[in-house]
Amino acid sequence: MIRNKSFHIIILFLITVSNLFFGWGFQNLTVFNVPIIYFLLIAMLININFKNNSQLFRETGIFNILSIYLIFNLIKIVLGYNKYGLVAIRDATFILDSFFLIAFIPFFKNDLINYKVLNKIFNFCFILLFFFVLTWFYQDFFITFSPKIISPIGSQTNLFFNYSTFNFLLFFFAFYSYFFLQGDFRKKFFFLLFSILTFILDPKRTIYFSYFSIVIFLIFIDKKNIKLFTGIIIFLIFIQIINLFNLFPNLKYQNMNFFDFFINHLLSSIPGYNVEGEYFQSTQSTATWRLEKWQETINYTFENNIRLLFGTYYGAPLTNFVNVEKIITREPHNIYVSVFARTGLIGSILFFILHYKIFRVFINVYKKTISLKLDDLKKIVLFLSIYTLFVFISGIFTASLSTVYFSSQFYIFAGLILSIDSMLKNYKKNF
Repeated sequence: MIRNKSFHIIILFLITVSNLFFGWGFQNLTVFNVPIIYFLLIAMLININFKNNSQLFRETGIFNILSIYLIFNLIKIVLGYNKYGLVAIRDATFILDSFFLIAFIPFFKNDLINYKVLNKIFNFCFILLFFFVLTWFYQDFFITFSPKIISPIGSQTNLFFNYSTFNFLLFFFAFYSYFFLQGDFRKKFFFLLFSILTFILDPKRTIYFSYFSIVIFLIFIDKKNIKLFTGIIIFLIFIQIINLFNLFPNLKYQNMNFFDFFINHLLSSIPGYNVEGEYFQSTQSTATWRLEKWQETINYTFENNIRLLFGTYYGAPLTNFVNVEKIITREPHNIYVSVFARTGLIGSILFFILHYKIFRVFINVYKKTISLKLDDLKKIVLFLSIYTLFVFISGIFTASLSTVYFSSQFYIFAGLILSIDSMLKNYKKNF
């Protein structure tokens, strides 16, 4: 039970908008060296009645595993803090973010109408995205209006207009268009518009793989989505024809022909290889670098039995690579390798069991919305699933759960799905 539902809704709105549009700025915004998002989390935890919700929490099927997972990692956080200070807490923020599961499990309770709240929040974000894209083209002007934020460990960013989530927003709301907009033409138009902008304005290899994986996922769960896949293939063939005939020679991105840039950037996801003395070096060698860092991190973890079982201290850097922006990259750009190195075999097993149970609830909730013919709620569940898939697919190439504005939002959405599952159990009993 939530004591004040309106308060919870306001906090949900503030966090979602801030995570999606302010990104690093919101993550680094602190009061007394404590990120403001955790003050909001504490406020939501105070706003729920633990005594009345204990049974509800147990019914989710994750109570036991989440409890063990939190106890194990909270002990590690304390040990890491004693050795490395605040940076240990920074490394373990995805553990703290999992408390959002508890904060949102009672959100729906027996109230089916609450899904409209999510609709309104997403619709507001969709409209806000158009303004956000406009500011991107004139970012040098808009950045001057943003205050600078310095995190407790010294990283600096703009509070507003830092565009750390820019490509993800275009990707995410391309699928929003496909699920929620009315009219077949509008759905396809805005899906393609945001997809094209994603690849042109801020291309990332994580986006390429996420698009492909999610389209396959959509086809797998509903055959009618094959129309979407077919449309994408036709579109890619179309732009390749444009490229071959050089119809738009002046279409450039940062003084590079867009199509050449796309191909070269995509090739940088492929590691080099050596066959009979012939060596292929991928365009930017980033895949090769990642494989090397993953191997180094895994080998280091296996060198010591204690480290193998329990992982390294939170706060200890897993890599010492300095990127082009002169920032030390402390993670090996893979959440699975990071979790294994940070928590060892024991922590990794707990991590995978917990998230497997969460994913299973996602699937069960989706099936229930189909059997109960709750089409509007089904769209919400699918859309939240897109976010979850992105986090864990992109996690192959980046430590996505180490980024608070991704991990906190994931656990918020997962908490909402757990809440919907509980609500649907009662819905089925009454109808």
